[in-house]
Amino acid sequence: MRSPRAKKTLVQNKEQNQPDNGVPIAEADEPPVETLPPNCSVNIRGWEDDNEAQAREFGEGVMSLAKELSRYLDLSRLKSIIIGWDYAEALASVDRGNGIPPARRDLDRVGAAAKPDGSPGA
Repeated sequence: MRSPRAKKTLVQNKEQNQPDNGVPIAEADEPPVETLPPNCSVNIRGWEDDNEAQAREFGEGVMSLAKELSRYLDLSRLKSIIIGWDYAEALASVDRGNGIPPARRDLDRVGAAAKPDGSPGA
């Protein structure tokens, strides 16, 4: 339970449009700030009919959705979004940094989760 002084500080912070951690939040009439980095990209692999314009339009829709989601989720570390019809190929194509082996599909794990040393993640 918060003390009366802590409650007063919390009320003052809210009145000043500041959460407890001191980071400014958006005004009531404004949506939260986007956290998606400007260099984030959408990569589509294996589009069915080779219609580049259609694939580009789909990718732009995905990017628009990612930008909107980044207002509510911290996506500041997201480098790219890969959409692929061949899961194994798309997973193997992910660049995970220096010295980290490509992700692979195991019998008991699916995805690119790994510890920084490259060993399988939990």
